[in-house]
Amino acid sequence: AAARLVAASLPLLSAALNTTVVGEQLVQQRTSSAVTVKCNCYHASKAVLLGDAAHSTGGASGQGCNSALQDAAALADLLQAEGRAMRGRASTTEAVVRAALLAYSQQRVPEGRALLELSVGPSRAAGPVRRALFALSTAASAVLSRAGLGEPPLQTELTTSLVPFADIRRRRSAAYGPFPEPLEFERDIAEVVSSMMPPQVGP
Repeated sequence: AAARLVAASLPLLSAALNTTVVGEQLVQQRTSSAVTVKCNCYHASKAVLLGDAAHSTGGASGQGCNSALQDAAALADLLQAEGRAMRGRASTTEAVVRAALLAYSQQRVPEGRALLELSVGPSRAAGPVRRALFALSTAASAVLSRAGLGEPPLQTELTTSLVPFADIRRRRSAAYGPFPEPLEFERDIAEVVSSMMPPQVGP
């Protein structure tokens, strides 16, 4: 049946290919599944994660490349800022890098987590009520925004707004559930960083 469908739909292709094989492959092909990346810290020692290595976004938001560029710009800005801040002190380059990478994780982890959650929608853990509320609010915002009422659709807000993703995510907590505050992220990052520190060897 699949071979007949391919042959009927794509006669030029069927003449060039064995439509039986193509049709069978089409029918047997599995749907793809997305993998998400959720890191609690974007640096370790002198290594740093940016873009999809730190936070995958899911394709629906269209923000993968943009968020990677935002990560790179934030890292560059923080390295410069820490370098300027420590210029008058007897600080080593290593201390500047360490401070900048910690600040980078503190700044970008909430943004990456928010973008991931906004991209994929509420998780199963959010429960059926929140998931239904998400679907209703998505549909309502699409309709109401055309009339100039309410918030813009999420996709529009993600792609046209300068509002941080974490702030957008917090505003949408009714549909997604609570989102950690900056101090909670900082505490989690501090725990991860301290767990990576080599043990101190005594004299």
